[in-house]
Amino acid sequence: MSQPPTRSPRPTFVDLELLLHRLVPGAREEVLSGVREHLIAAVGPQATSAQVQGVLTELGSPQSIADEAYADQPPTGATTPVPSRWQAVVACALNGVGLAFLALASTWMSEPSGILYLASALLLPWAVVVALSMLSPVWTTRQKATSIALGPATLVGFALLMSAFLAVLGPSPINAIPAVALFGASAWILVRLGRDVIR
Repeated sequence: MSQPPTRSPRPTFVDLELLLHRLVPGAREEVLSGVREHLIAAVGPQATSAQVQGVLTELGSPQSIADEAYADQPPTGATTPVPSRWQAVVACALNGVGLAFLALASTWMSEPSGILYLASALLLPWAVVVALSMLSPVWTTRQKATSIALGPATLVGFALLMSAFLAVLGPSPINAIPAVALFGASAWILVRLGRDVIR
């Protein structure tokens, strides 16, 4: 009774294709093309299977070729880790709440001395904004500095404008115009910071 044919233990090109299945398609084809080109250059068109097998053996085992390919190229499914965005998101949210609070407070504030009360009320939230902005991995140094300075700059700008316009015009509805412009500029800066976070 004849024995069924057994699979040759020698490495084959098919073995290499199977071992490279987890490599990204472009990298897999590049490795296989390189092996094909080496075979074409090393053996002539009339080469026997023994000669082809000899060249494959010189290249190394399919496993060693695959290991080298995986060392050079990321396997399929490998992804670049996405930096955490929550610090920047929360910092933007706190800055937004602070600006809204300042804008609301400015409608009933008639004396520049009231700025001191606003500053003390916003000190703790601003400290949180500073910490979160510094820890954010998605913002540049300039963006972090902008986030940190936005609240205090708006507060100081509002105090200076209020003092100047009260000194020149006294209590007047016209005093609201520069305040609206200031808060509009601060809101635009905050929108740009937030847009950079979600890109």
